[in-house]
Amino acid sequence: MNQERRLIPPRSVLGVLGVILLLGSGAALGMVWGLAFHPPDAIGYRERDESIDRSVTSFESGGKPITVERYAPRSGGKHPVVVVVHGADGLQFERWTQVYQGLAQQLARRGYVALMIHYFDRTGTRFGDDATNRANFLTWMQTLGDAVTFAGRQPDVAPDRIGLLGVSLGAYLALTNAMIDARVKAVAEYFGGLPELAAATLRRMPPTLILHGDADPIVPVEEAHKLRRLFDAKQIRYELKIYPGQGHGFTRDEARDAIERCLRFFDTHLRPDDSKSTAE
Repeated sequence: MNQERRLIPPRSVLGVLGVILLLGSGAALGMVWGLAFHPPDAIGYRERDESIDRSVTSFESGGKPITVERYAPRSGGKHPVVVVVHGADGLQFERWTQVYQGLAQQLARRGYVALMIHYFDRTGTRFGDDATNRANFLTWMQTLGDAVTFAGRQPDVAPDRIGLLGVSLGAYLALTNAMIDARVKAVAEYFGGLPELAAATLRRMPPTLILHGDADPIVPVEEAHKLRRLFDAKQIRYELKIYPGQGHGFTRDEARDAIERCLRFFDTHLRPDDSKSTAE
């Protein structure tokens, strides 16, 4: 068996976890419509940026091609990689798409390969409403696992330095994947959480950055506090930042602070011995 795959539980285990998720995820996954009405600031987004390389590629998951937006530094050598996992908007709203692209661009400027995966391609989904999220969560998890495999095989990537950055629904997916995939060495999550019954099975989690607004009307800030209590009980390393007055999508100085925290967090856990460039 391929060594990369040996670190992933068999599909039967994922199937059991999928049932847990579908039964226990609750209203926290029903978030798509709010995304259109709470536009965040797209910190770091540039329509053109000659300082980094951008390309579009794909990998196969479940027999379906999955589009990947790839952002990379222009310097040679092996770089850590961060897989960016979008939210339930499905890249249908321009501002939210720019948020994800801005995160990926900032990572590339910092010296990371950033892979923004269009995981909805697997199921042909456009918007992730509650019923759709419940029905497809396990399939998307499998696609995220395939994305981690794809990331580790990139010629300019250090396969032992893989991180995940998830937003909203993507944060639920990133956290759930990270708890079962030992290849993931760090995970940052924007206003997401971990489904309760999945949390009950938690045995491991890489270092985690938790970012949430205390005025979030879609994913309540209690989801962040649940993670805090769980990680304290399990002695899991984490950082937590709650932004007063911020909703489902960060704005102004808080949005800038969030990406700076992400960059410092990934620097600590994915490239602690590297010289660090300055984020723009």
